[in-house]
Amino acid sequence: MPRLRALGIGGWETTTLPATPKISSARFADNFPSILHNGIAAVETTLPLPLRTGFRPVTTPPRSWKLEARSYSLPPPPPPVPGKICSFPQNPCTSFLCRTPHAKARAFVTRATSTRYIESMASPHVNPTPQHIRWGVAGPGRAGARFAQGLAAVPAASLAAVWGRTPERAHAYAHRFNVPQLCATLNDLAAANIDAIYVATHPDTHAEICLAALAAGKHVMCEKPAALNERQLTEVLAAARSHGRLFMEAMKPPFFPLYRRLREHLLIDPIGPVGYVRAGHADASRAPDYPLHFLELAGGGIMGIGPYEAFLALDWLGPLKRVQTMGRVGPSGVDTLALFQSEHERGMAQLHTGLDLLSRGDALLAAPGGYVMIHENWWNPTRATVHYLDARRVEIHEPFTHGGFNYETDHFCDLIRHGQLESPEITHELSIGMARLLESARSALGVRFPGE
Repeated sequence: MPRLRALGIGGWETTTLPATPKISSARFADNFPSILHNGIAAVETTLPLPLRTGFRPVTTPPRSWKLEARSYSLPPPPPPVPGKICSFPQNPCTSFLCRTPHAKARAFVTRATSTRYIESMASPHVNPTPQHIRWGVAGPGRAGARFAQGLAAVPAASLAAVWGRTPERAHAYAHRFNVPQLCATLNDLAAANIDAIYVATHPDTHAEICLAALAAGKHVMCEKPAALNERQLTEVLAAARSHGRLFMEAMKPPFFPLYRRLREHLLIDPIGPVGYVRAGHADASRAPDYPLHFLELAGGGIMGIGPYEAFLALDWLGPLKRVQTMGRVGPSGVDTLALFQSEHERGMAQLHTGLDLLSRGDALLAAPGGYVMIHENWWNPTRATVHYLDARRVEIHEPFTHGGFNYETDHFCDLIRHGQLESPEITHELSIGMARLLESARSALGVRFPGE
């Protein structure tokens, strides 16, 4: 009979699945009580490929894991080829490796702390030439420039078109990054011969541009925050579903090498479930004409810096329960200092953002067996220190390349190639949670944008 085993704190544990070519809702929550709540869970099966598996943590106590293979028929595999090595596309969330079509498939699942759906696919027939993804950029500013820098390091992807609200800046961008098509209007960009659009304008126009791009049949990766509020984001996600297109909020930290290696380390040498997160950043160095100082551009520290802090809290502590906020609002109507405490399903967080003070941009993850310091700037992480209850200390160093936008972009391109409509790492549920947290914090300070 097919066997399946999972890696938890106590090592590998094994269970048996029904001997049938069709698998449905095979649970191993009770069989694998030691699966970690933080870090990586791994599962291995002797079932023949191709195989699609999904993993979702059970959200009611005891918190554990459930396997859902979701009633996919497994066609008879081709005869094995002795010694043939089949390699499969990899992304930060999943990977497969097998030596013949009948070999074991192992999926490494990088999130055991939320209800995200993580899906892995493998096929013994791999196209050696991946689909080339053609990109367009809406917004030739700072974020758009970093995107272009990162895209240069992404295999089988290129920048094909650009549009901006200021024609002079769009022209300079096209010249700087050798973009072949300079679009005069947003409609021209949406109609261009491209596969995906990266939305890099200011947040006041994010929802509008996303809706136009999705309606034109383009996949969309939108710079954070993806919308002004939860209502706008819900409309964008509904449009993505209705048009059958991939949408992902651009949230880079979980794709960085340091963040991934930290999770791997905490599996091998755990500190237990994280129950407290502290993170924040205040930057008084921004000039008065910097976009975050303008209400009409949806500025303020909560919208400009807060998405990173909201992500970290939700990523390690789970869905939001409530937020308490205090702070101050500047003469232009945007928040210049915000301190918000959030309660989540698995713990609490203390977060801060600011535009008129200067603070360190580090982060703390606290657990029963120790704590982690992700050193500044934690949203572009390169160094972390793990402190243990027994006084041990482990230093982790992982540099990043090409500005860091390349990792999330590579992930997004792989999702397009596999026909996925939602990222398993930055899920729609997670984006809604971030929007809800930020909107709650803003509302408490009375900050409201013209587009709301």
